[in-house]
Amino acid sequence: MNLSPTHHPDELLLYEYATASADLAVAYAVSAHLQFCASCRSFVATLETIGGAAFAETDSIPVSTECLDRVMAALECEERSAPLPAPLQFLSGSAALGNCCEVAHKVTRTSILAGEKPIAELIEGGPRSVLPAHTHESQEIVVILRDSYSDHAGRFAIGDFVASEPGTSHQPIADSIEGCLCYIAHNIAA
Repeated sequence: MNLSPTHHPDELLLYEYATASADLAVAYAVSAHLQFCASCRSFVATLETIGGAAFAETDSIPVSTECLDRVMAALECEERSAPLPAPLQFLSGSAALGNCCEVAHKVTRTSILAGEKPIAELIEGGPRSVLPAHTHESQEIVVILRDSYSDHAGRFAIGDFVASEPGTSHQPIADSIEGCLCYIAHNIAA
C-alpha cells in the first residue's frame, strides 16, 4: 500500500529548499518529506528546472584549480561514507548522528550534528509510548519517518510534515503497535 502524506511544507519552504536557501535543519526536514511525497517532489523538480534554465543563461565564472580540487575531494569523501539505513537516507554526508538518551519511558532522543553543532534530533518512541506534555519555545518542524503519532491536533503518519509555532503545547503518543520515529528541527534560524 502506497500512502501519501496529508501534511506538507508550504510552497515557500519548498522554494527555499529548491534554491538551497533553507536553513540546514529545515532542508533536511523537507528532504525527509520528499522521500514520501510524490506531489512535493514534482513541485521541487519544477522549481529546479526553472532555476537550472535561468542558471544556464548566465555567464560562466572561472574557478581556481584549488577550488575545483576541494570540491572533487569532498565528493569523493561523501561517496565513500557508509549509507544510512532507511528512513534516514535524507541525511547527507554533512550530518552525523550524535548521542542517544532516554527522555521518557520507551522514548529516546538522538541528536543530529552538522560538524559539532546539534541542528536537529530523532525522537523514537516504542509502541504506545507517550512523550511528556511540553510547550514549544520556538518554531518546530517534525517529519514522521516511521509509523505515526497522535496528539490534540490529530494523527500524523509516515511522511507528514508538521510545523508548530512557538507556544504550541501538546503530548504526542506513538499510536501504532510499531512505535514512531520522527525527525525534529527546532530553534530554526530565520
